[in-house]
Amino acid sequence: MRDGERVAWEANGTYSMYLFADKAVEVIESYNGREDPFFLYLATQNVPEKYTDMYPDEPDEDRRRLVAMVTAMDEGVGRVIQALKDNGLYDDTIIVWTTDNGGREYKDNNKPLRGYKGSLFEGATRVPAVVRTPLLQATPRVYNGLMHIVDWQDTLLAAVGAPEVAGDDGVNQWEALRSPPSEPPSAPAPRTEFFYNMDFVPGVGIDGGIRVGKYKYMRGLMLYTNETGPWLFNLEDDPNETTNLLEFEPEIAQELQARLEAELDSVVQADSILPSFNSNPANWGGAWSPGWCNAE
Repeated sequence: MRDGERVAWEANGTYSMYLFADKAVEVIESYNGREDPFFLYLATQNVPEKYTDMYPDEPDEDRRRLVAMVTAMDEGVGRVIQALKDNGLYDDTIIVWTTDNGGREYKDNNKPLRGYKGSLFEGATRVPAVVRTPLLQATPRVYNGLMHIVDWQDTLLAAVGAPEVAGDDGVNQWEALRSPPSEPPSAPAPRTEFFYNMDFVPGVGIDGGIRVGKYKYMRGLMLYTNETGPWLFNLEDDPNETTNLLEFEPEIAQELQARLEAELDSVVQADSILPSFNSNPANWGGAWSPGWCNAE
């Protein structure tokens, strides 16, 4: 592992969550008494052995590792929160806790939502998030609006009074998040639709999905189940995606299929980079090193 450009040999054998939490606390402490803002991104990884020993009653070893990982993560995040409080930054910080996908097949469980990571079902693509900041006007509450992970950039920029990034795909949802809920809603929802992953798979065709209002249409190869669809769901009435409405509402399916195809035509082709083993630790004395990517 590297700390900046330096190989952190002294960290060898230390669980990564400890290292990441230590560095996060170090960054937070460096801002004690400062006026300039900071942005901190903390991602977690796997699990240390001592936490698996905390759950001897869990018979499944893989499941025991998973719950141990959550425990270690909880402890690390707790240290970061405490550091914010200790350095007088807690009430001047926006904290967002979220994830980019649901759990994988086997030992993870996304029930009652259908599907796992690698598919486009709700179990893979619908995840919770928690926002904590004194800037919210009504707490605690639940926000049920449609939101995509790309919205976080514009939303957080708006929260701190910074200009949006021109030309990106995000939608500023800050006012919807911070304002008290009302019935009926006092303003239209910031987002009413988005596209899921889109690609063209040889032998399968279009792989992707689109959500417009309560309807979700998708097609393509779903990992783990080898299903290829297409599917049409009414997520308002059927959030667990139990009933495919394709034959019952063909007009809606055709409309969304056309939208999906039109959007795919406008997508910029992604670079496909061949695998490289130049950065393999075996070539660098045990440390991940440059060479895995060449950007020009």
